[in-house]
Amino acid sequence: MRSKDPKKEPEKVGTEEHPKTAGNRSRIKITHAVVIALATIGGAVMGFIVTLAIVVVKARFGHYIFALEDLAEFRWELLPIPGGAAAGFRLARTRPHAVAWATVAGFGTMALGIGAGALLGPLLWGDGAGHWAGGVIVGAIGLVGGSVASLGIRRVPQNHFVAGGATTFVFLGIVAFAVFGATNLMDIDPLDFPKSPGVPLPEPGKVDAVVFLVGDAGAALTGQSPLLSALKTDIERWSTALHRDSAVSVAFLGDNVYPVGIRDRKDPGFPADSARLWSQFDLVGDTAARRYKALGLFVTGNHDWANSASDVGFDQVIRLSEQIQTARRSGRYVALLPAAGDPGPVYRDLRRNVRIVFFDTHWFLRERLAAHRAQFFERLEQILGGARNREVILISHHPFRSAGPHGAIVPGYHTLGVAYVMKKAGALIQDLNSPPYDDLRAGLRRTFDAGRKPPLIYAGGHDHSLQVLSGEEEFDPRFVLVSGAGSKVSSVQMGSGLAWAGEQPGYMMLVFRKDNGVDLFVVGGDKQHLECTGTVDEISRCMADGANAFTIVYSASLLGESKEPRDLNAPLADTLTPGTPWWTDDPKAPPAVVE
Repeated sequence: MRSKDPKKEPEKVGTEEHPKTAGNRSRIKITHAVVIALATIGGAVMGFIVTLAIVVVKARFGHYIFALEDLAEFRWELLPIPGGAAAGFRLARTRPHAVAWATVAGFGTMALGIGAGALLGPLLWGDGAGHWAGGVIVGAIGLVGGSVASLGIRRVPQNHFVAGGATTFVFLGIVAFAVFGATNLMDIDPLDFPKSPGVPLPEPGKVDAVVFLVGDAGAALTGQSPLLSALKTDIERWSTALHRDSAVSVAFLGDNVYPVGIRDRKDPGFPADSARLWSQFDLVGDTAARRYKALGLFVTGNHDWANSASDVGFDQVIRLSEQIQTARRSGRYVALLPAAGDPGPVYRDLRRNVRIVFFDTHWFLRERLAAHRAQFFERLEQILGGARNREVILISHHPFRSAGPHGAIVPGYHTLGVAYVMKKAGALIQDLNSPPYDDLRAGLRRTFDAGRKPPLIYAGGHDHSLQVLSGEEEFDPRFVLVSGAGSKVSSVQMGSGLAWAGEQPGYMMLVFRKDNGVDLFVVGGDKQHLECTGTVDEISRCMADGANAFTIVYSASLLGESKEPRDLNAPLADTLTPGTPWWTDDPKAPPAVVE
């Protein structure tokens, strides 16, 4: 039996290490590094959820965001994100075994909070987004509370592989939720409409007036936009054919200048802003349009107000008005309706049988005094009542209904689910389900109900698509038109009341016939030719191909010869349904007042 040398034994122990022990230490270090990384990212995600909850809370107290891009700017609501990342990093460094418990506990209590908040929200807020807002707010409270409470648990497994595995599992769950979880993809149907028989374009001799509807054209430039070229050709053609003063009108449905309206002359962006606006002035500046006084009637949109509720937006609208006055002095018949800073409504009577009412919806979304809003609806009720037997067309930027993103319809994978949650929670003031927008629509409905006569048409832009919808309730506008594809294109989702929609650049044309009928024609183009850039030859080919692509993609009779409204979803032979007459020869009615 060999004896041990006590002097040499410690030397062997100090210079050699068992391979298995060294491997375990390496794996532990790698796992610890992974846990630190995941905990840091997870902490940032938790902080972002808290940020979203703060945004929703502020919205409930009247401080909304106007676009998701607002979250990309520095604001104090974003501080929980770096704070959460720092907390996750510190926890993983000092107590790595507690990371998994904190993560699981946090997201577990968040799930419970979402459920409780969804039930509590409608009790606190009566609007349609209340349950989503409650879920986001209480869910975030549960997330923070559960994570902090879990740190009080002392006896937890100290196996780094268990901690890393659990954290990885929860983190992958977060990613899956962001990408696929909060989504309505399964409910999105392709745009599939029954073939419409359409209506023929009437002969000019049978037409009394034509009104074009084009919105959100604020990014289009003359010479680079096939849409502007096609629309200008149509305006010239109809001005020549009808050869009567003001028989042709163009309603510009807001967002006339992207991205933030007309900036100050000293601003480097002013020349580009001015060029975009004058590209639209030029639509009514050609030979026949000037000779027969084709009208360009502008309403403001949220981007014309600098997409904000600050006084800067009012300055932009004043400058928009000044530009319009300059164009008018140059011989173009253009006007801003209503005047800068005035919500309206104001009206113009078209011939003897239709009244067009203009109002500024962005003013309403930024106005917080209930008395001013009540006055707005009182004026609208008076104008609608004064229309008597005339049919009424309402024109504004924000639509009454929409099957697009501003209708709070968006696939969950967009912006990793953030857009979906914010829209559903009503934190984006520009969406139909935000409380101010909901109040606007509710006030309009009360006004329509009080008059017991629904408007014929409500036309707006805002969503960058072409949509033809019907009203939902008894005294809703009978037809809701969304024509916001003047320079941008966005998605549309199938929904109730949607008769037709197109995800393409285009505009609409309302033809008022002498027999008192009203026809709608939707003119659409190719979104591959939305904007022409490149060399001179490339732009020339693009402009020619793009302009030639515009054609009538949908048509319908909104009011027939019988002076009764049509049903867009019925076959042409069955489209006559009872309704308010287009025009009644009432000898007792006073003569029309024309402004």
